[in-house]
Amino acid sequence: MSTRANIKVITEDGDIKWLYKHHDGYPTHTGDILEFAFSHKSTLEALDYLTTFQHFENTTEQHGDINWLYIIKNHENGHTSIEIFEYHFEGENKVHDARFYTIDKSLEAWNDYKIYESKSALKEAKMRLEYYKNRSI
Repeated sequence: MSTRANIKVITEDGDIKWLYKHHDGYPTHTGDILEFAFSHKSTLEALDYLTTFQHFENTTEQHGDINWLYIIKNHENGHTSIEIFEYHFEGENKVHDARFYTIDKSLEAWNDYKIYESKSALKEAKMRLEYYKNRSI
């Protein structure tokens, strides 16, 4: 099963560009690529890099089957903000949770987030393993 993602890029002029990533849309993969592209390149160069070298597709809107949404906004003062939302179902309702936000180009905030996510994923995996161990007894 693919982990799909949309990327919404809002330029300094307010123009909106949409990208779609069909697989590996989770933050520790796609987030790293986006962080590199938008902190080291202009918006146009970043979009070209993502579609040419990183298998992102141009699209016109948010897809309905995504697991992750990234919103990248280039502010007039030169700062770039990145927001990450995870989509999941609660019963029959699709909801999203804010997972990360930063408005600077600091790698420290991004690295802290990845460490937090890794610890959370490890904790969840241990709980699942324990559940399945107890279930098979």
